[in-house]
Amino acid sequence: MRREVDRFHAVDDDGRTYTVIVYQDFHQQQSLSGPPKFVPGSKDLRLSDGSYLSPTDDPDTFKIVETGKPIRRVR
Repeated sequence: MRREVDRFHAVDDDGRTYTVIVYQDFHQQQSLSGPPKFVPGSKDLRLSDGSYLSPTDDPDTFKIVETGKPIRRVR
């Protein structure tokens, strides 16, 4: 199962604003003695238009995969 876990705004060097959406996969684990648990898996960063982002060494900076353009989280 994939779920949206975060959403925030980011800006590029030209002042253009982007909406970043963080999705996370959750995997179901069945227990022998209780209800199933959902274990968090990998996270995926995308812009609201579906474009993929890659993280950088700075936790508040990302690169748009298709263009290589850096964007920074707005705090």
